[in-house]
Parts: sequence; structure tokens; C-alpha cells
Amino acid sequence: MEPLADPAERARSSSFGHPPEGGFAALTPELDVADLDVSLWFWCDLLGFKIAFDRPAARFAYLVRGSAQIMLCQHNSRWLTGALDRPYGRGVNFQIMVDRLDPILAALDAA
Repeated sequence: MEPLADPAERARSSSFGHPPEGGFAALTPELDVADLDVSLWFWCDLLGFKIAFDRPAARFAYLVRGSAQIMLCQHNSRWLTGALDRPYGRGVNFQIMVDRLDPILAALDAA
């Protein structure tokens, strides 16, 4: 599914869910992704994040895992600052505190 192109239409699109329990983090990265469904599989099914809320027509999701928060948006050419060559996000690192690492490593290994 392609995201809505018009920024105003994207902002007004229906959303589902609620803000994260405990409120929004002071800083939450938003990642452009090529395919939101594939990215949700990685972040949710493998890393254990949950969708706090999303805007499906805008191809946007706000994810949480404990106090960690991240936003995913299927790229729509609205905020491009340069060529998008895979892999996206070269040189960026994220540190995420989790209760148990073993289940995540097992899920990643199985995938």
C-alpha cells in the first residue's frame, strides 16, 4: 500500500490506538522505511515492540517497548534530504534497554 501523498491528508488520516503509557519520550526518532509491513515485522515480531498507535493510510506507526519509543513511516518523498540508498540509516546506532536479551537474539537467529 502506498502512503497518502498529500501532507494535509496524511495528517488528517484516521489513527488507531493511544499515546504511549506514561507519555511521549522527550526524543523519539522517526525512521523512513521502504515497506512498513516488513519493518513492523522486524520491530514488533522480532524485537518485541508493540504499536501504540498508527495511521494506516499514512503508512505510519508509533512503537513502544517499555520506555523505548520509535516511529516508523513508509517513505513518501516528503522529507527526503538526499538519495535513499539501502541500507538506510548508515552510521546510526540505537541503544535500547530491555529486560531480557535472549528472546530477542533467538527471534533474530530464527529469522
